[in-house]
Amino acid sequence: SRIAIILPFSTAPQISNSLLDGFLSSYFNFKQENILSILSVDSSSEIEDIFNDLDNFQPDFIIGPFAENRITVLLQQYNSLPFLVLNQASDDYRNMNGNAYFFRNDLSNELSALKPIMNSGQNGILFVPNNAYGDRISSLLEINNYLTESSKLISFEYESDSINQLDMINDALLIEQSNARLQRLNANLARNISFVPRRRNDIDFLMVFGQRRDLTNLIPQIKYSFANDLQIFTLSESNQSSLEIETLDDFDRVIFPDYAYFANNFEFPFKESFSNIQIADIEAVDNINLQRFYAFGKDLFNILSLMQSGYFIENSYEGFSGLIHLENNVFIRDLNLYQINGNALIEYEN
Repeated sequence: SRIAIILPFSTAPQISNSLLDGFLSSYFNFKQENILSILSVDSSSEIEDIFNDLDNFQPDFIIGPFAENRITVLLQQYNSLPFLVLNQASDDYRNMNGNAYFFRNDLSNELSALKPIMNSGQNGILFVPNNAYGDRISSLLEINNYLTESSKLISFEYESDSINQLDMINDALLIEQSNARLQRLNANLARNISFVPRRRNDIDFLMVFGQRRDLTNLIPQIKYSFANDLQIFTLSESNQSSLEIETLDDFDRVIFPDYAYFANNFEFPFKESFSNIQIADIEAVDNINLQRFYAFGKDLFNILSLMQSGYFIENSYEGFSGLIHLENNVFIRDLNLYQINGNALIEYEN
C-alpha cells in the first residue's frame, strides 16, 4: 500500500511530526505482511507542488489535511481516491468524495463529553472568553444543540487578557448582593459584625472554558470567591502544558474530558484501568498536547487497518485517543471525564 500523509510540516512542525511519529510507531510495532510506502507532504506548500508530489507517488490512500481550503481542492482533484481527512468539514465537502472519511474535531468531542452535565437538570454557570476561541465554543454549543430545555446554564463572558476577574466572578455569583446585606446590617446595628460573604445558592456546578493562560488566573479566583465547594468542569486545554506538582493546587478537583494515554508506558490494546494515575508518573514533556497528537497518529494507523476489513460497520475501536466509532463517514471519539485529585488523576463518575 502507498499512503500519502498531508500535514502542515512547515507551519506546525511539532504537531505534524508527533502525529507522523505516532503513525510510524504503530506501523513498526505491528506485524505487517505487506510493506507500506509512506510519503509525507507539507500541506502548507503551493497546491501545484502538492499535486506534483502526489502524482509522482501515486498513493492508494491519503491521510489529511487539517485546513479546509486544502481539503476542498484535494477532494476535488482526487475524487476517486479514498481519504481519511483530519477535519470534520461540512456536508458539502463530504459530498465531494464518496470515499472520504472525516474526524470530528477535538473541541466538539470534548463538549460532547460534557453534554450529560449540561443536560442534567441542575443549574450551572458557563464562563467563556470574549475572543474567537469563546465564539467558537458558543457556536459549537448552538450548532450541536448541546444546550436543550433541560439545561439550565447562565452564561458570562470574561476578558481573556485580564488578570483580575473578580468583578465578573462576583457578578456571576451574586457576591455583591451578599455584601449589600452586610451594609444593611451595619446600618441597623450598633456595632459592626464579623461577616463572610455568601455566594448564590441556586448553582450546582460551573463550566469554565478558556485557554490555559486564562484558566490559571480564572479558576483560582473562582475558588477564592466562595465557590470552592462547587464542581468545576473545563476542557483539556487547561492541561496542554507540562503538569507541575507545585501548581496543581489551582486545578485540584477540576474535572475535564481527556484521554488517559498520556500516562507512561501505554500499550495497544487499550486494556488497563486508568483510575488513580499518579501525576508523578505522567511522562514529562514540554507540551502534553503533543502526546495527544502522537496518540492520534497511533490511532490513525490502526483505524486505517480496521477500515480495510470493514470493522467499523458495527463496531467501535477503543483507541489511545478515545472510544472511536463511525457515523455517516465521520469518526467520533467518545471521551471519559477525569478529575485532578491531589497528586492523582481519577476517573470521574457523575
